[in-house]
Amino acid sequence: HIDKETEEQLTAVNIVVMYASQTVMDKDGRLKIDLVGEGNGYYITGGQIVEITWKKDGRFDATTFYDKQGRELKFNPGNTFIEVVPYEGKVTADEIELSRKGFPEVKSEDAES
Repeated sequence: HIDKETEEQLTAVNIVVMYASQTVMDKDGRLKIDLVGEGNGYYITGGQIVEITWKKDGRFDATTFYDKQGRELKFNPGNTFIEVVPYEGKVTADEIELSRKGFPEVKSEDAES
């Protein structure tokens, strides 16, 4: 993406791709995004792409990210961009297509309702 005012390429040291349930709420296309519960994603930094999981216990709690070994993720110093993607969504990073395919099922507040 290009910054509209500076016309410079936007950059981030850390990029997080979070997969979350998304539902269209009305005819205007507004989305309900379920960010309470657990999910999967990717952490992209320093030329590396790492599978991660995320967890958020309640609406006002912080989201915590974990590596595949279950350790809390430590972000590199610098800015962080977080992209929330629907479960069926795909993201391309350096010509590598990332998708949720292959991840285990996740638990979310909506799934328990």
